[in-house]
Parts: sequence; structure tokens; C-alpha cells
Amino acid sequence: MNKTGQWLLTTIHSDYIVNFDDKTLMRIPRIKNPLRKDGERIPFFNIEEVKIGEGCHMLLDLLGSGAQTLRLTSDVISFEHYGNN
Repeated sequence: MNKTGQWLLTTIHSDYIVNFDDKTLMRIPRIKNPLRKDGERIPFFNIEEVKIGEGCHMLLDLLGSGAQTLRLTSDVISFEHYGNN
């Protein structure tokens, strides 16, 4: 995915603030289903093409060690530019 700046990825269960410039994201859950590092900036390696109505695959560096963790989101509702970036 070739994007720049910050984007808001809204899924059925969460919002993700994705910063393509520094390759980090933050998950903000909207239901009581916590995941590791919620509310923290997490480095990511890759985010697959986002498609409305489908889950999104994200390759994350949850531990900051370079070890890759694959996360699949719930179905995407919207994906739009976020903030001033």
C-alpha cells in the first residue's frame, strides 16, 4: 500500500490511526475486547490493501524486536485521511 500521512481505519470493532510516514498505528477499541498494546503506537511492517467490507491484514512489530505478528482486523467500515498530515 502506497500512502502517506495519517489515516483513520474504522472497523466493526475498533478504530486504527495509521501513520504511513513513520510506519506506526494505534488501535482504539470500541468494544470490550482488548488486545496487546491497545492505545499505544505500534510499528508496522506492512498493511495490505484496505477493502471496505473485508478484514485487513496487518504485519506488526508488537514487541519492538523485529519479530513479525500478523493481525487481521474485523471488517473495514471506512478508511479516510485523518488530521492535518
